Amino acid sequence: MSEYLINEADHKKRLDKFLVEKLPEHSRSQIQRLIKQGGALVNGKSVPVHHFLKVGEVVVINFLQAHPSLGARPSNKTYPA
Repeated sequence: MSEYLINEADHKKRLDKFLVEKLPEHSRSQIQRLIKQGGALVNGKSVPVHHFLKVGEVVVINFLQAHPSLGARPSNKTYPA
C-alpha cells in the first residue's frame, strides 16, 4: 500500500495523471483500471478517474484491491516447507 499527501505542486492534477507520474512502471490504462476497481482512494473514498486533486487530500493505493496484473505477481521460486 502506498500513500500520497497532495501538495501545491500536485494541486488540480487529474488523479490518473498524478498516479502515472508516481507509478511509471504502469501504463495509464492500468492506472485507470486500478482507480475504477477501487484500488485508489482519495480521502478514503472511491472517486472517478478524472478527479482533480486538491491540496491536503490523501491518495491511498492498494494493489491488492485491484486487478492481478497491477499487483504482486506470483513468483516461480519454490520455498522449502
